[in-house]
Amino acid sequence: MFKSCFINNILDKDFNNLLNTNNYNSLINFLKTNNINNKKLHCYISQSITKEDKIIYYLLVLSIYFSFIDFNIYCEPKLSFEKEYIINLLYNESNCITFTINQTNNTIIIDSLDKCGHNNGNKLLNILEQFANSIKITQIKLLDRSHIYFCNERYQISLSMLSILSTGKSWYNNLGYLSTNFNKEQIINNKLIEKKLIDVIKFDTLNNINNTIKDTITRITSNIDIDINNITIKELFILIKSYLKTITNNCDQLTINNILNINNLIEILQQYIIYDYTLIKNISSNIGGKKSRKKRKNKRFKNIKKSKSFKK
Repeated sequence: MFKSCFINNILDKDFNNLLNTNNYNSLINFLKTNNINNKKLHCYISQSITKEDKIIYYLLVLSIYFSFIDFNIYCEPKLSFEKEYIINLLYNESNCITFTINQTNNTIIIDSLDKCGHNNGNKLLNILEQFANSIKITQIKLLDRSHIYFCNERYQISLSMLSILSTGKSWYNNLGYLSTNFNKEQIINNKLIEKKLIDVIKFDTLNNINNTIKDTITRITSNIDIDINNITIKELFILIKSYLKTITNNCDQLTINNILNINNLIEILQQYIIYDYTLIKNISSNIGGKKSRKKRKNKRFKNIKKSKSFKK
């Protein structure tokens, strides 16, 4: 069971003052205010969460970071000995983000991430990281299950594999989410994608799957002056990524066949790729690191200047 709460004017001065004081009881009273004119956000809190619990404060902070869109927030405790809470952000009844806050370990675990209207995964992840910084979360963890969807979401391609085969890194890797084996993965995967495709996959008349893949590659590269016998895996997947961007929701059979063959190609190459899908990003190390070092340097420089002028 959930009890509902309404945040009326999230960015008003009264709310910000309450937020800065960390006065949880006052925040709870604000949260339960039933004056709902021009409401921006609804949140639904499990009945088992007490008003003394710090998660209420986290929800209020979360509401500020996601105030640009009309989200519904659901929060309930996880069945665990630790203080863990599952939070769902919904937009137009679609699940945008589901994540768990672990108050004991100061971690966030992302369970799912999707688009919310015009807000893509990259933007939502960036906002979630800002939120994590503000409540002193030290790590964000996730299991990379990212996919790109085509033809009204009837077909999908692994985003992590597509990105690794074209750049050597996954989409999440490029955003700072790394596995414990990341350096080893980089060495092996970069060696693979620099190889010629024909050195890894043998095209011959006896293998129907490989030949249909070859037909798709020929179609994708037909407008480009490139020798299929000399193309590297990296070069090919850069072209494949460009081709995939041209696909609309109205897919003909030829487009569907191309998507299926690209998936077959990825499946063959995936056996040579090393990738640990469990990823971690350390948040605390990013808070003011460069700025604070710069300030310290400037301070030392000022002291040197002062000492020299004093000697004069």
